[in-house]
Amino acid sequence: MDITSLPKDCLVVILSRTSPKDVIRSSAVCKNLFCVSQDDAVWENFLPSDYHEIISQSSSPWPEFTSKKNLFLHFCHTPVFLRNNTQMFALDRWSGKKCYTLGARAIGIAWGNGETPWYWDFGSMPESRFPEVAVLNHVFWLEVRGKLHAKKLSPHTTYGAYFVFKVRSEINNTGLGIPVNTTVLEVDEDDEGPPRNMSHDMTVKSYYLDPMSLRERTETENGGLEKMPVDRGDGWMEVDMGRYRVGDVDGISERAVIEMILWEVNVGTIKRGLLVHSIDLRPLD
Repeated sequence: MDITSLPKDCLVVILSRTSPKDVIRSSAVCKNLFCVSQDDAVWENFLPSDYHEIISQSSSPWPEFTSKKNLFLHFCHTPVFLRNNTQMFALDRWSGKKCYTLGARAIGIAWGNGETPWYWDFGSMPESRFPEVAVLNHVFWLEVRGKLHAKKLSPHTTYGAYFVFKVRSEINNTGLGIPVNTTVLEVDEDDEGPPRNMSHDMTVKSYYLDPMSLRERTETENGGLEKMPVDRGDGWMEVDMGRYRVGDVDGISERAVIEMILWEVNVGTIKRGLLVHSIDLRPLD
C-alpha cells in the first residue's frame, strides 16, 4: 500500500512521531506529504511541552506566528533570551531538542558577584551574544559553576556541557598555563558539588585554558592527559566539561540539578586575563 494514499489524519500521526528532519525531507516526496508536513498538529509535537512558559520568560517582545512550523523554526534560528538577557534558549533544527546557554551573569563565579571588581568585573564585548561577559582581574582560587534543573532539558537525551571563554592576548603571565579541572554531575537543588565537596562520584577532565603560555610544552607532567581548548570560529574558545544523560520525563526529580564546574584551587598562582562568556548545554543524540 502506498503510504501517501492514507488519510490525512493517519499521515499526521505518522509524521508527528518522526523528527523535524524526517518531516522536512518527506515534504519533498509528493504534494500530499507536503501539505501534511505543514500541519500544526505535526509541529506541535516537536515544540517543547513548556514552550508557552519559555515564551513568557522572553526578555524581548514576542512576535505573532501564523503556524506552529514557523514558531518551531523561529526557536531554531533565533535564540530566545531569558531572565533579563542572562540565559539563552533554542531548539536543535534537526531533532527539536532543547539547547540552553548560561551567560556570565547566570553563572556562579567565586568572588565574581559584582561586589569585588578588583577580583572579577563585568563588561560588554561586541563579539558576545550577551550584554556582559565576566572579566578576571586576578584571583588565586578559580571556581566557575553553572546550574540548570534537569527537568528543563529534553528527556532521553545525552547533553554535552561546554565552557566558552577567551584569554586576553595582551596580558603576559596569565597564570592559566596550568591545568584546570571540569566536571558535570547531578546534585540536589540545595546541594553543592566539588571542589569544596569531593564526596561526589564524578568524572573529572583537565584542560589548559591559555595555549599561548604553552607553545614550548610538548608533554605534561602526568603523561599528556590535559587537553587544549577548541577554537569555535566565532572569536571564542571552548572546552568540553562533561556529559549528562537525561532519563525518562517521569523519572526526573523536581529537585535534580545539573551542576557544571570548572576549577583550579590547588596551585597558589595568581590567575588573570580570563574572559568568561557562557556555559552551553547542547544535545548530542
